[in-house]
Amino acid sequence: MQSTDADMPQPSSTTPTRLAAVLVASEQPADLAEFYRQTLDLGAPSYVTDDHVGFALGDAYVGFERGAQAQAGGAITLWFHVDDLNATTARMVAAGASDPSEPFETAENEMGLTITDPAGNPIGLLCAVG
Repeated sequence: MQSTDADMPQPSSTTPTRLAAVLVASEQPADLAEFYRQTLDLGAPSYVTDDHVGFALGDAYVGFERGAQAQAGGAITLWFHVDDLNATTARMVAAGASDPSEPFETAENEMGLTITDPAGNPIGLLCAVG
């Protein structure tokens, strides 16, 4: 059975929902944060402890955290807009990522692919076409 907009609960506020933060579980958060920093040119982390490394990305925050446990039943894929899909994929593979998918075109006129980071988390990469 396919649901329609009428079937969906409506928000109680007129303020749009915005992404605040994403936390990625890792037994080696500093190493995984360094992988993302180097391959996506994230700059210096904005917050660092022994168990957590995080980056402010515009209005959102991405943190890599020891002790955060993935919940059974699925995974979240981090999607990033990049300037050069092939170069970013090559940097990620050289830094330990694996299993890049075949590139695909999106309905938004972007090229995309998925790849697996060194800790086994899925990553999505999107690049504008043209």
